[in-house]
Amino acid sequence: MFTFILVIILLAILLKLWNFFSQFGREGTILGSILCGASLLGLIHAFLCANVSWYGSPVVAPEISLELKPDYISANADLEPLLGEVITEENGNYYVTLTDHCLHYEYNCDNTPNIVIEVTPEAATYKKAKATLSITKLALENKPDSASWRSVNNPDLKDQTTTLDDKFTYIIDGGGLRFNESADTEPTKYRIKVQNKRGEATKTLIITRLPVYRACELYDTNHPGHSARDEVNLCRERAEYLDKKAEEKRKAEENYNKYHQDSPSSTSTNTSGSASRTCQHYEAGRCWDDLEMEAYSQGQYDKLYGYYGDSYYESDNCDQTCRDILEDAYDEGHSDY
Repeated sequence: MFTFILVIILLAILLKLWNFFSQFGREGTILGSILCGASLLGLIHAFLCANVSWYGSPVVAPEISLELKPDYISANADLEPLLGEVITEENGNYYVTLTDHCLHYEYNCDNTPNIVIEVTPEAATYKKAKATLSITKLALENKPDSASWRSVNNPDLKDQTTTLDDKFTYIIDGGGLRFNESADTEPTKYRIKVQNKRGEATKTLIITRLPVYRACELYDTNHPGHSARDEVNLCRERAEYLDKKAEEKRKAEENYNKYHQDSPSSTSTNTSGSASRTCQHYEAGRCWDDLEMEAYSQGQYDKLYGYYGDSYYESDNCDQTCRDILEDAYDEGHSDY
């Protein structure tokens, strides 16, 4: 409100000034218009300098900033720097190593951090700077042959460019990057280019993504005399989790064996009626122990790792009797957890 009143007062003063000069004829009118116009422009300039942050500030050449941010809610959402959750710069390139932060393999487990690309400083992104940010995901250097599954609808077989004219922050989804368990798998590469009327900057971003188990193995390999389990929180948590699940599985197998040992069919006969070897489950002329135990273990595994629904079947000659027996064992193993 105060600003509005001040503007009205200043305009009234300029009008009075113009009326004063206009009394001296045509030359006075011209001189008054020039003085009033210059004063008005000066006032507008002063107002913009005081109230618009970018007005009057010089445009500077752009720079590229990278930051890692967790993409998940966790009681301990800190990144694990010992496993490489850091950005290093070398020879003009950025190198990033990410882990999925999963203690064990789960269905749809994705805790990989995102990479935030931002143009800095603010003076490089003013509207008058006419800045643009271009992000190109580079194609694979060693393209798979046509018979490879990777060649089917794989966008990494060609460059993919995203250009941003009015937005100067870009987020790379860490969970959408390919894993690099094997040294033969190429890291994911991006070319980042930002430019404005004062200059430009270009960086190559090289990203390696590892599951936690592989990152822990590499830590032990790259740090002789050290133990990832002892020194890295994620590796220790993963090892403790696997120890716990192994013990649970061992107890479940003991319960399974005990159940069949107490069953009336523990000792059975063959189809001719003669005594056969000791068998916990003899049916339809054969002993099912080994296959049944495999199906039971498969049920446990699927319950732990999220693939319930895939029954275990003997690969050859598994008729309906076979399927019924193995499905029952599978469901029993699954329900034990």
